[in-house]
Amino acid sequence: MTQFREIEFKNFLTKQEFELLINYFKLSPRDLESQTNIYFDTSDFALAKQKKALRIRLKAQEIELTLKEAVVKANLEITDYLQTNDVELIFKTHTLPDGDVKKRLKLLNISMEFYKIAELTTERYEFKFGDDLIALDKSFYYDHIDYEIELETNNYDLGKKNFYELLKKFQITPNLPKHKIIRALEYKKSLNISEI
Repeated sequence: MTQFREIEFKNFLTKQEFELLINYFKLSPRDLESQTNIYFDTSDFALAKQKKALRIRLKAQEIELTLKEAVVKANLEITDYLQTNDVELIFKTHTLPDGDVKKRLKLLNISMEFYKIAELTTERYEFKFGDDLIALDKSFYYDHIDYEIELETNNYDLGKKNFYELLKKFQITPNLPKHKIIRALEYKKSLNISEI
């Protein structure tokens, strides 16, 4: 289990801005990682109502189960690491394996029956930028693609300054994206796709 306070700044990018940043930072296909997020909620969307998100993230070398909770100027993330059979069990039984995520949800009095509500795959370039971390994301959900930049930092004020200076340097218009779970879910609803 890991638990940490995530401070991040995000902005939508056009495809041209995304490619410009890849070229500027000299990124190549070997720097690319693919990850798929599968989002879950209860049948009555109890997590969404409390501004929380539950996801399984499938990566090449690991599987993460993460609960995200909004806190002041950040997100609190609680993550357990899963095996493939844990994921299969979640889909089959709609329940979570024992761990810190399940413990936290019990403390919040959230129903323990979860359903897949959306899915999104991201191709991500991630690299150090001074003391911060930058991610350039190309995300696919259903028949839609979008692009964004994220800056993750340990210092809210300095990270915010660095992020907006970076946008200004590349003449990128500030355009705050909704969280990936919300984008995927809203787009899925616009297509009249139902999973619960």
